[in-house]
Amino acid sequence: MQWKVFEPAVTPEMVRLIRLAEEENRPHPVLEAGRNGNPKIRAYLGEEAFRAASQFSADCSINPEQSAVLHRAAEVLPSGLFTALVAICGMRMGFETAEKELGWPTRSAKLVLAMALAELNRREVV
Repeated sequence: MQWKVFEPAVTPEMVRLIRLAEEENRPHPVLEAGRNGNPKIRAYLGEEAFRAASQFSADCSINPEQSAVLHRAAEVLPSGLFTALVAICGMRMGFETAEKELGWPTRSAKLVLAMALAELNRREVV
């Protein structure tokens, strides 16, 4: 599936893909790496960003249409950062999969996600 960068808005298609990740019980790329002894992800992102990823994902998985965090993220993040956040923390795409789908260079998803999570923290979204 090749797709474009999301415009910063919560769409029915986005909600469907977030729900699908939950229904399929996909592992969360950030949280699973931190739990399974891969401290590099947690160290790279930092504790505040790791916590933000957890809160964002939990809020989205309950009811994506009415997720205050998801809607607020759409308001405050530029489209590239919003896309990385939703793809990795909402749809639970792996980092490599997100990079391939979005046509991004290798290892860029971690950097873009780190910037998105830092911005969410700075704006006190999570």
